[in-house]
Amino acid sequence: MAVVGIFVSPLLKAVINKLLSSDLIDLARQGGVDTSIKKLKKSFEDINDVLADAEEKQISDRAVNKWLKELQHLAYDADDVLDEFATEALRKKLIRAETDADVDVGEASTCRKVRRFLLSTCCKAMPYHLISFDFAIGSKIKKINGQLQDVTTRIKELGLIKKAIGGTHKPTNAWPRRETTYLLDDPFVCGRDEDKKRIVELLLRDTPTQNKVDVIPITGMGGIGKTTLAQLIYDDDGVKNHFDLKAWVCVSEEFDVKTITKS
Repeated sequence: MAVVGIFVSPLLKAVINKLLSSDLIDLARQGGVDTSIKKLKKSFEDINDVLADAEEKQISDRAVNKWLKELQHLAYDADDVLDEFATEALRKKLIRAETDADVDVGEASTCRKVRRFLLSTCCKAMPYHLISFDFAIGSKIKKINGQLQDVTTRIKELGLIKKAIGGTHKPTNAWPRRETTYLLDDPFVCGRDEDKKRIVELLLRDTPTQNKVDVIPITGMGGIGKTTLAQLIYDDDGVKNHFDLKAWVCVSEEFDVKTITKS
């Protein structure tokens, strides 16, 4: 069974950014869970330090792949809890605004209607009508922290180390390759109709192939228009209508599978 690559970096970065939110820090302090939040942040930051190494090793090491799956689930759980925190912060802000509002009568009436709607929506979404928010959220964070502790203790066991994202450093004397995009510099291109037609037919065929992912290379010496041909195919109406999702990724001289996959 093939090991599927998992990339948790963007998710973990989003969670860490939420943990740095001043609104969340204030709410955590008010609820008496600021220590737990700090612990959560520290654990995710420690894990983030070795994440590049883990994402690279997971293809050849099933234990690392399993570790990343556990981390992914925990990161999603933490993200959900932090969203609940954000909702509660909004609810408290609206309550303060309702109390402190000092506007004219007509505007006050409209504002109150909007706030009441938001307050009722927030409250309906919160599962804390029977128990206090602070206790419930504290319990959830404590549980995630406990599970994260197990994940972090296995970092040494798996031999994960701090590693710069992108693999090896590029030599200082290397000439940077020009970045390409799917946008045509000149919309009027002549002499490529037949080549374009043949490749588009390959892309749009419905007959199954033995490969899970088909690769159609366009090869040739520099300057003959390989990129232009790819741009014409990418912008073809038939291709646009056939595929729900398309992506254009520029591969640099420093070939790194993990970085390209993330892009």
